[in-house]
Amino acid sequence: METILQFMKSEMFIIYLTSFCIIIFLLYIANLAKLAKLRKEYKNFMQKLGNGTNIEDMLNKHIEKINKTITKNEELEKFCTNLDSDLKRCIQKMRNI
Repeated sequence: METILQFMKSEMFIIYLTSFCIIIFLLYIANLAKLAKLRKEYKNFMQKLGNGTNIEDMLNKHIEKINKTITKNEELEKFCTNLDSDLKRCIQKMRNI
């Protein structure tokens, strides 16, 4: 245990730690550069697919339309269910007379 503490107090440990931090920082910078390049290529790719328009925007608009249609269908189903139950009551009243 003492040897580890002595090594941590030595100048070599500080040099190793500093070099390790510099390497990690350089890798971080390289990763940021690659990410920026990838985002630029993604935007260009999406615009080429849509003949000048952004495919991602088109997909988002279609998803919104689909969601609106789903809610309208649910409302229509509820209305039809209520209409069916009302119709059953009307038929029962006619039979009793």
